[in-house]
Amino acid sequence: MKLTVPTSLRIGIAGAERPLCASISRLLGSQGVHHTVLVEDDGSIPRGLPRASTAPMRLDEHLPASSPLANLDVLVLAPAAPAPDGFTRQLEIVDAAAAAGVRHFVYVSILNATDDALYTGARDHFRVEQRIRQTGAQFTILRPTLLLERAANLLAPTGHMYGPGGNGTATLLPRQQLAQKTVRVLADLDAYAGQTHPITGPEAFTPKQIAAQLSGQEGHPIHYHPEDAETAFIRLVDYAVPPWKAAAVVTLYEALTAQQFAPISPVRALP
Repeated sequence: MKLTVPTSLRIGIAGAERPLCASISRLLGSQGVHHTVLVEDDGSIPRGLPRASTAPMRLDEHLPASSPLANLDVLVLAPAAPAPDGFTRQLEIVDAAAAAGVRHFVYVSILNATDDALYTGARDHFRVEQRIRQTGAQFTILRPTLLLERAANLLAPTGHMYGPGGNGTATLLPRQQLAQKTVRVLADLDAYAGQTHPITGPEAFTPKQIAAQLSGQEGHPIHYHPEDAETAFIRLVDYAVPPWKAAAVVTLYEALTAQQFAPISPVRALP
């Protein structure tokens, strides 16, 4: 990585995508940059991250002046875990960070986040994007495609993939590449201020091809079984998946069918 992050920059990292937070932290540590990882429980982030300190993220117990957010110039906000109330926790973090004086947000959103996106998670991401814009602080929005390492979340308890994916395709982005691009933004915040960057993988895959890739990762044959949206929803609920989460999975497949995660060259890559 040619650009390096200024060691004087006070950086905080938060978010429920813990492996991504850890990857960003390790890259910062390798550049000698001291930073803060904001955690909500002791097990959130792997220990032994170089040049990283940890601070609790208890928003209801701290006034802005005493919050760990008050000592930050920039907050890297990784994706939230899916929840029945959307990304309410992310919205609370944005509000607290703005009140504490954070001057720049780097938010990891998702490709094609809009208020009417097919994928319900993309709608949640868009709400957070809008809240960040409303704070008046500087921001950089990164919109990655689906993360390669999270494709295994599509597997059913049977060990196979089922869903209404049709002949849609999706690019898959390795988590480490997303971490590298995030750190590149931190190395030149002024250049990326106010920008929204779609980030895709190098190749688009059908659900059948994704299953084949997962076969190699998981060490056993994995097959994709297409089904319609109604059947997929019922099957997930039968597996004791909460209805709100079942709906999210189904709409993710529908977005894949609509090619909303497919762009490669038409999407501008982060320089």
